[in-house]
Amino acid sequence: MSLGYGGKAQLSEKDNNNTFYKYGVYNWNDGQDIKDMNMDGIIRIDNTCFYEPEIHVCNKKHTKEKRILRDVPYEQFISDGKIEVVNSQKTWEFRNGVDVVALCLIRKILFSYQEDGFQRNELTYFV
Repeated sequence: MSLGYGGKAQLSEKDNNNTFYKYGVYNWNDGQDIKDMNMDGIIRIDNTCFYEPEIHVCNKKHTKEKRILRDVPYEQFISDGKIEVVNSQKTWEFRNGVDVVALCLIRKILFSYQEDGFQRNELTYFV
């Protein structure tokens, strides 16, 4: 069962050094719909934070690749300044001064890059 809150991130800008996402937080318990969400938060990620997965090749009958996702120390990247967050105004819970929904979106952004091989234009997170 859902707790009724979450967030959404949209790719807004990308250059050689950084990727920017705008994000918003919503709470269905307050009668707010995800379509009415204000995308007022910003996530900046240094492009060196996007890790490639390990590729294991199995050559039994058919050549098959398996992607092994690497651990991404995103909280360390935040403390090192490689990831910066401007918190959304609707933030209701913080961890070390950062919106917890933004942390979950950052984790999802970095791991989806390893899964898909590209940066998604839009991601959502539900609790």
